[in-house]
Amino acid sequence: MSAQLVLTYAEIQFLLRSYEPEHVAVREQLGLPDGPDAERNAAAGLASLLARGLCARDADRVVPSNELVGVIGALSAATRGTDVLGRRAGGPVLLHLFTGPRFGIAVQPVGLGQYAVTPLDPARDLSDQVVGFVDACLAGTRDTAVVVRSGVVRAAVATSATGEWYISDSVNNPNQGHPCTPADAAARIRAVLAVPV
Repeated sequence: MSAQLVLTYAEIQFLLRSYEPEHVAVREQLGLPDGPDAERNAAAGLASLLARGLCARDADRVVPSNELVGVIGALSAATRGTDVLGRRAGGPVLLHLFTGPRFGIAVQPVGLGQYAVTPLDPARDLSDQVVGFVDACLAGTRDTAVVVRSGVVRAAVATSATGEWYISDSVNNPNQGHPCTPADAAARIRAVLAVPV
């Protein structure tokens, strides 16, 4: 998978039905239904993937394209699921990051039941990805926040109307933000993400 790919929730349901995730509750994290609705969605997803040329029939088998192989591998082998929510370009941005021992992907809701799927830079670990997102959302901005959820840990970084930075997290200080610098926030996020899932 080399570039952003847009998949519908039904197409993702088919991928998850074909190759069940081993460690992370991907359906739950993406807010996708389970049970009979998931089966119907998966059938519709397969039809859509075939029509788009992202899957092909080979006798009685369905063969995914190379693009989908990366998505399948990342979702099925992910050992950690992380959500980050912030504001960029005036609007909310939610990223679901699925990372594992070899590679990871970002899955971003883009509206109307669609998700943009992008590979994560393999040279950057999860904490680099999250700190980069926080910096992109908060650097030079005022009176906004970014929330991070990864496994059992939570963190929030905010800027005030006057430009001060604050951080709180579920490991150290869950109920109250305390003043920090951008470097302090980055270091604390890295420490929180180092907590085992």
